[in-house]
Formats: sequence, C-alpha cells, structure tokens
Amino acid sequence: PKAIGLLGLAYSGMQVGVGTAEYAGPSSATPTEPGRLAILAALADAGKTPLDPPTAILITGPSGANESAILDGIESVVGPNVPIVGGNAAGLRPEGTLGERTYYQFSRAGLTQNNVTVAALYGNFKVAAHFGYYHDPVPEHTGIATKADVTIPSLAAIDGQPAVKPTRERVLSA
Repeated sequence: PKAIGLLGLAYSGMQVGVGTAEYAGPSSATPTEPGRLAILAALADAGKTPLDPPTAILITGPSGANESAILDGIESVVGPNVPIVGGNAAGLRPEGTLGERTYYQFSRAGLTQNNVTVAALYGNFKVAAHFGYYHDPVPEHTGIATKADVTIPSLAAIDGQPAVKPTRERVLSA
C-alpha cells in the first residue's frame, strides 16, 4: 500500500531513538519480547543503554495486540518510571467501519502491520497526553472514575457507584 507517515517533534536539545520489533500475536510464547526488543533498538538508535532511560516513550502497535505484555517488556528494560504515550494503530476504514488489518505502523523499518514501534525521547521536558475516540462527548453524561481494578485492568466505580450502574443509566438516557 502507498502511505505517508509523519511525526514531527520540535524541542531544542531533544534526542530521539526509534526501534521496532515484530509482534507474533497475543498468544505468543513470549508476549513481552516485542516491547523489550523495540525499546532496546530505540535506545541503541539514540546511542543510549538501559542504564540511561529516556524521558518519555511514544509507542504504537498492531490492532488487537496485548498492550499489557508489550508494556511489561518495555518496563523490563527501562523500569516503571518512564511515561509511555500511545497505543494500537486503529481507526475507521474509509467506508466508516472498523476492520481488521487495515492499520499500519511506520518506522525506519518501513510500513508494517505486525510490529511494535517505539520512540525513546530524551530531553528536559514534561509529558502530558490526551486520548480521544471517534465519538462526540456528551457533557451531561460525565463522571469521575473513583475505583479501578489494576489486576485485570477495569473500571470498577464511577462517582462512587459500581461502574455498571452509571454506565447503564447514561446509555439508556442518551
């Protein structure tokens, strides 16, 4: 497929290393390996080692990937204190529907569908992120997450109520 991929970063003194690794699938015998290999390649590309962790990491992976395992692989190299921003490559097909294998990652390795790609960012800067989804927010249907279960990652409570109750009420009243 023909494609153009562009990521622009402008910050005086920023150093960036990019790495990519093949993702064998969520049932792989070594699900953390793509994250570990991708961050090691990014560190090497920046001329760094795991003893010099980056300020932040940008990541993209294939749709349907086991993000938790990939993040565990990255953390096994740089530790738990490096902010990671990004997610799986996904979106709508041109006809407006979700679909499999229509999303790509890009890096120096080219255009791929089954890779984890990371950028290790070095510099004196702060990190903030905002995530969105292709829907219109409904301001009257907001709430604050008040309890989460990190063991399975799930939202357990919204505004102090079991998450299923306020969610059901919001859906039924929308």
